[in-house]
Amino acid sequence: MDVMQLIFIHGSGGCKESWQFQTQYFDKSEAIDLPGHPNGELCDTIEGYTKWVHEYIHTKKYKDVILVGHSLGGGIALQYGFNYAQDLKAIVLVGSGARLRVHTDFLEMLEKSKTDNSLFVDFQKSLHGSVKSELIDILNKRCEENGPDS
Repeated sequence: MDVMQLIFIHGSGGCKESWQFQTQYFDKSEAIDLPGHPNGELCDTIEGYTKWVHEYIHTKKYKDVILVGHSLGGGIALQYGFNYAQDLKAIVLVGSGARLRVHTDFLEMLEKSKTDNSLFVDFQKSLHGSVKSELIDILNKRCEENGPDS
């Protein structure tokens, strides 16, 4: 009998550690780091990340997969459903949807962060205000490692 595999996918600039409490709660679940977060090459498109996730799932020989995606991760889960529906049991979207709109102020901040990484780090830190303290330092460190290009 095949067992369902629950896989958590972070958003742009995120990391697998952002799913720490979910992976602790759901037995045998897994959170993954997307390419370029910080290791490997960033993908230019959701389709590129989707292909990477597909290869990852097949390398691990996972069956009956449930993809849980936040933001960009949700876009990847949706695209995976379009491309490889036969591999999936379900998808779960968190703060995501079919259109991933990014506010122009945020895009401008990212562009400026390429020459002043502290802008990016400070912004990310502001997003982690409600996160449990034991996780904040990890998320902030990973954010800094990933950088604004991610």
